[in-house]
Amino acid sequence: MTWCVLHRVLQEELKGEHASYLRQHPDFRAMMADFLQFLLLRKPSDVIMFACEDFSPGGPLQHLFTLRTYCGFLSKAL
Repeated sequence: MTWCVLHRVLQEELKGEHASYLRQHPDFRAMMADFLQFLLLRKPSDVIMFACEDFSPGGPLQHLFTLRTYCGFLSKAL
């Protein structure tokens, strides 16, 4: 097996594993969508620093996700 073929096989395996993980964790997609929406609204000049601040404990995304989780918990309980 050549390196290129092996690389393609491994790449396909990783794609499958990643897709499986995303299906098992729909909250990840929601979190990334929230982050991208917040990023595009704010349009910061330093995206890395913006991400660090937003994903830090007590950052805006943590509060949003806490609220979303709580609301999701309430809707399941009703």
